[in-house]
Amino acid sequence: MLRKIITLLVVFFITIGTISIVNAESTRIFEVPVSQKSDQWKVELGEVKYHSKMSRPKKGENFEMYSLKITNIGKDVHNVEFETYRDEPNSETKFGLSLEDEQKGIFEQGMDVSFANMPIYVKANELEVVISWHGKPVTLKDGTVTEGREYKETFTFTRN
Repeated sequence: MLRKIITLLVVFFITIGTISIVNAESTRIFEVPVSQKSDQWKVELGEVKYHSKMSRPKKGENFEMYSLKITNIGKDVHNVEFETYRDEPNSETKFGLSLEDEQKGIFEQGMDVSFANMPIYVKANELEVVISWHGKPVTLKDGTVTEGREYKETFTFTRN
């Protein structure tokens, strides 16, 4: 009889532990760190490294926090813009996150931009990072300088 009780208790605690682990993992949207790259950009989604003045999600809130780092691994570019979007369940519309930045002038190879504390809704299945930039400025025959050709790349991270 004592053996049955001990076996039941062991099974009970294993079950409770497994359920707790599954619930903890199910709120994590993306497995991090993860990165994607092209000939021009490297985009890294990672865990937040909190410091004393950073906001933290409160228990029961509907978002997870991530960090995002974008590095120019290609040639020098001009007037770069960074935008982030997430999907919304049951909608074709993508919602812009408040993380937008632009770097006027030359954005040289090796330079990066980082977002240290990026909240993403827990029911989102996708994070889209859009980077647009211009090539080298062009001087017209009359001496007027105009922006170079415009380019854009999109990096999409999806829930595992």
